[in-house]
Amino acid sequence: SMALRFTAKKTEDLNISHRIGVGRKLQPYVKSEIRKTFGLSDVSNLHLEGSVYYYTQDRFGSRLRAQYSYQMDNENLLRFDNNFYFRDKENDWIWQHGLHRYQQLDPRTGLIYGIFVEGNSQPYYRSEEFLLSARWRRNAVREWLFFELEPFVLWRRDEDFKPSYGLAMRVEAYFGELN
Repeated sequence: SMALRFTAKKTEDLNISHRIGVGRKLQPYVKSEIRKTFGLSDVSNLHLEGSVYYYTQDRFGSRLRAQYSYQMDNENLLRFDNNFYFRDKENDWIWQHGLHRYQQLDPRTGLIYGIFVEGNSQPYYRSEEFLLSARWRRNAVREWLFFELEPFVLWRRDEDFKPSYGLAMRVEAYFGELN
């Protein structure tokens, strides 16, 4: 996907942003988002997000996120993610829960270990897939350029939960202010 992001003046309490771009299946879209992080202690926080969007084919949708982070030490972070997406076109909710450990190997390299489950609210609340992965992430060449390799095992309901093995390769570039 590719988008232009506009951020409203940030306050200590709230971050608001708007995007216009091209996303999945080359659909033009617009999106507005509001975010807030609550410091629970010196080593943990709770991050909340809400967004609404419109994709030209998928139509209106929304997303709710609650993310708990715990800093284990200087190099290790544990994060528990909960996401809920509403899709107007399908009139259902997609839910996702994930547990990830982030490990900083050096200032430019990290590992992310994760387990992830996803499901739908229709025809009833049930799991559709499980994912187990380990991701190697490297900031190389320029400070705005990142490379990732992620071996994974995926179990999907429509494949009778038989394991599928794969390797994802990603290149990410960030332009503008990194935050």
